[in-house]
Amino acid sequence: FIGGDTTTGPFGRSMREHIEKRLAPGHRDRLQFEAPVPRDELRRIIRRAAVVACASLWESYSYACIEAMALGACVVASDGGSLPELVEHDRSGLVCRADDAAALADALERALGDPALRARLGAAAADRARELSDAEAIARGLEEIVWQHQGNAKAAAASIARASITPASSPTRDITVIVPFYN
Repeated sequence: FIGGDTTTGPFGRSMREHIEKRLAPGHRDRLQFEAPVPRDELRRIIRRAAVVACASLWESYSYACIEAMALGACVVASDGGSLPELVEHDRSGLVCRADDAAALADALERALGDPALRARLGAAAADRARELSDAEAIARGLEEIVWQHQGNAKAAAASIARASITPASSPTRDITVIVPFYN
């Protein structure tokens, strides 16, 4: 874990202490907590990582995941929240159930045991991150939807939901769409 401790643990307490208390005594030495590092150093660390695990129970839009993908990392992500909209299973990373530690372990073992798979997924992840982060394409798509549904926020939100980044081949998923409207 790289970065400063936060007060996002239960009751506004230390997250690091919360994590350490939940670990079995024999596993405490398996985690390493590092101080924050400059952004350029963090990028170098992510690029050197064999695998980046984004194993959240829920995410709205994971900057950590999309940044790791943009750097060409092999990502193993849970299916919590928007993560499977970012990471395409077996194409730009591996996706496992958010509440299943055994599935996460299996996905990590699969990725760690296959250098060719890591290279393929990492390259595809970088392409996927560029696709998802193309500001001009995002702006054009939103502009088109807003113009089609002027004055009807509900229809615009529904249209944005249908134009979700979830691949057409994926099963239907609930997604969160925030459409800012003024007046």
